[in-house]
Amino acid sequence: MAGHHAIEATPVNRPHGRYTQDVLYAATRPGGGLSGTGITMVWLLRALLTVTLAWPVLGHTAFAEDSEPDVTDEDIEEIDAAAADQSAASPYEIAREKGVKAWTTPPGAKATPEEIDDHVLYVLGNVTNTMFHEFAHGLVSELELPVLGKEEDAVDAFANVVMVNHDDDPALDAMMVAVADDYFTAGQYEDGNSADMQMDEHSMSAQRAFSVICILVGADPEKFKQAADNAGMSPERQASCSADYEQAAGAWDKMLSDHYVKDGEKSTSKITVVYGKPAKGQEAIAKLVKESGIVEAVSEQMIGLIKFPNPIKVKVEACDDDNAFWSPEDRSVTLCYELAQGYLNNSLGIEPDDSGEE
Repeated sequence: MAGHHAIEATPVNRPHGRYTQDVLYAATRPGGGLSGTGITMVWLLRALLTVTLAWPVLGHTAFAEDSEPDVTDEDIEEIDAAAADQSAASPYEIAREKGVKAWTTPPGAKATPEEIDDHVLYVLGNVTNTMFHEFAHGLVSELELPVLGKEEDAVDAFANVVMVNHDDDPALDAMMVAVADDYFTAGQYEDGNSADMQMDEHSMSAQRAFSVICILVGADPEKFKQAADNAGMSPERQASCSADYEQAAGAWDKMLSDHYVKDGEKSTSKITVVYGKPAKGQEAIAKLVKESGIVEAVSEQMIGLIKFPNPIKVKVEACDDDNAFWSPEDRSVTLCYELAQGYLNNSLGIEPDDSGEE
């Protein structure tokens, strides 16, 4: 049964993370989750963990009326660190965990827990990148942003930069590498010599794959060196990717500077997510996407980042096409179940029926 809900805007305090220009260098919204109660939960967890963790340190008489426990600065640091660990799960790690629970192994297939985790990260990573890509089309349309060059390349850059700019988030890192993997996979079925591919508004999949890798290694050469090496990117190109990253992040940051949600400002943006009924055979992928909450996680990040001038709708539905698109007429992003199924098929090693773009 189809359903919908609106993600309500909540007060946003932008993090003071790794800035070179501005927000796109630390774009992940603090607090995590979708409730907007991240700060409250941190303090609540700290209070609970203070009781729990102090018990073995102070002994069972720690809270006796006349006791005066000797709590050191090290004890407090340990308690704070434990509280931070418990509250630091990102929306993407939460989506990963929910996705694993929602996983349905395809008929006739087998998968270990590690393989299931890999498949879930692969699907959710590519859905995340696709959603940011389509939201970027929406930004160009809604904010009337100028675009130099191909718009598809520009919105690819936005999606890649937003995904790589975060505090330590292993789940999102793995998702980003999965995006490059999927482009490399799709590139195996493309004919680079065909006129259709050469005149397409999208760059070829192999080029898009290396663009993802370049943004990754440009943002953090140490962390993503292995991924770049595995992709066959030369040391010289890896070194020059820092300029690519700075240029992409700086350009988007400059264009969006007047539209950011400022420190302490209440976002007025509203994004409504609507799930349509999946077609026959799409039930498993529809369940994975919906129950993971990945679409809501991306939508919430966009709410915390940008002041949209108009309400936006996100539709997740069967389209009879493996596609995703922004529609300026009704201000909506559509994610097709067929596209998500294509990501899953690529992760499972199932070849597409034709060589069309997924």
